[in-house]
Amino acid sequence: MAQSLRQRVDGLDDRVGQRIREVREAQHMPQGHIVEVLGRIFGVVWHQTTVTKTESGARPLRLSEAVAVAHILGVPLTDLIDETAASTASRGRHAAIRELRLMRSQVDKRITELQES
Repeated sequence: MAQSLRQRVDGLDDRVGQRIREVREAQHMPQGHIVEVLGRIFGVVWHQTTVTKTESGARPLRLSEAVAVAHILGVPLTDLIDETAASTASRGRHAAIRELRLMRSQVDKRITELQES
């Protein structure tokens, strides 16, 4: 039993970092967005290199940071800890978020075009 727990804990930082990168990239979210929102909303000072190191597993996450990053990504914390914990509903939410971000980008672009004409 203890060995099973040990196996689950070993490499956790690497797996969580990898999941952050997977979820972030699936949403076409730049690393800078995580940095910006962490600072503006959560008062956490990160740099793009911090995101890179975290995603590679070279820098472990504090629990408060993990909760904040999960919020920014729009996923439950459990989705970052264990890929198999990611529910179908959560995946559907990811798709909806991606679609809404794309639509927002298109609307923003159109607004800019109209303002410039």
